[in-house]
Amino acid sequence: MSLPDAAREQLERWGAAYGTPQQVALRCRIVLAAAAGATNRGIAAECGVDVKTVALWRGRFAETGPEGLWEIAP
Repeated sequence: MSLPDAAREQLERWGAAYGTPQQVALRCRIVLAAAAGATNRGIAAECGVDVKTVALWRGRFAETGPEGLWEIAP
């Protein structure tokens, strides 16, 4: 997964911001790990989530970009 510099910086800011909901921060970590070349299985193990969750948010990011990570329901 390729990630433009502007999107990477945005995700890093959201992931580190005090006011970011934890589920959004998790989604940011998933996408950043995917952009770094990690596998879905590796990301799932690192983040403590199911592989399906990783696949869902990678796909959602590919479709909608960073703003899609703020959606309420998966």
